[in-house]
Parts: sequence; structure tokens; C-alpha cells
Amino acid sequence: MNLYLIQHADSLSKEVDPQLPHLSKLASLLLCGDAQRDIITFKRAGVVCLKRFDNGVWSIQWMVIPEIIKT
Repeated sequence: MNLYLIQHADSLSKEVDPQLPHLSKLASLLLCGDAQRDIITFKRAGVVCLKRFDNGVWSIQWMVIPEIIKT
């Protein structure tokens, strides 16, 4: 299953529901190949932008946490 996610990450990343409880596992899988590593902890109303480079490597481009947003 992990290999499938890595091979199809482009299409999956566009279709993933941001409410999924396992979004941090998907991000960890894309970033380091291991869904069990806790790379990012998502908080309600937080946003993370991941980018996939031509060589297949993913990186965090930016991240917004709820604490820095003031209404």
C-alpha cells in the first residue's frame, strides 16, 4: 500500500479530504517514506503546502498554524 501511495502521490494529494484524521501519516509518508514517523502534527484550521520536485522528492513549502492567524 505504501508503494502505491508514493507512486500515485500526485493524484492523491489533489483528492485527499483535508478533514482526514490520517493526513499527518500521508504527509510523513510523502516526506520521508515512513507513515509512522511524526513529521507534521496537523491542528484544526492549520494548512501545510507540500511540493513534489521532478526527481520525486517532496518538501514542505510553507505551513500556517492557527496560532498565527488573528481574526
